[in-house]
Amino acid sequence: MNISTLYSHNVKLFEALNLDYRSYKHEPILDYDTDLKVSQELGWTAAPSKSLFLKRKSGGYCVFVTHKENRFDQKKIREVIGERVSICNNEEMETMTGCIPGALCPFVLEPSIPIILDVSLLDHKEVMFTPADPSYTFIVESEVLVSVFESLNNEMYFYAS
Repeated sequence: MNISTLYSHNVKLFEALNLDYRSYKHEPILDYDTDLKVSQELGWTAAPSKSLFLKRKSGGYCVFVTHKENRFDQKKIREVIGERVSICNNEEMETMTGCIPGALCPFVLEPSIPIILDVSLLDHKEVMFTPADPSYTFIVESEVLVSVFESLNNEMYFYAS
């Protein structure tokens, strides 16, 4: 799928779930410096998220969704899903998801890709996500995150840091 199709899928999902979300169009955000600049310009106060595409030792994949500032802890992820993981290279992530580096959207994944949600995101009032198109940011209330992920056909894991 291309980025505009993934973006449209994300919009349709949020609308089907009747989610109250805010959408912002801006210069493409593909790195932390641009993210900080755009966040300051637009006055965002929501918690910034990041989604890491991981390769499982068994050969499958999963996505770890966490706060932008949180570190990736391989040992904790292993405890949660029961096997070792490593961060995939950009080419493999693009091939498997259709997303581009820096704009992996956790809501448009194939059902075979489990999602690991860092529950620390639920401690914030609102959370920001890239809806696959790096020129947009969606902000949702954190209290709806679990129901959004549960509406997908992906296996879910919960990670507590």
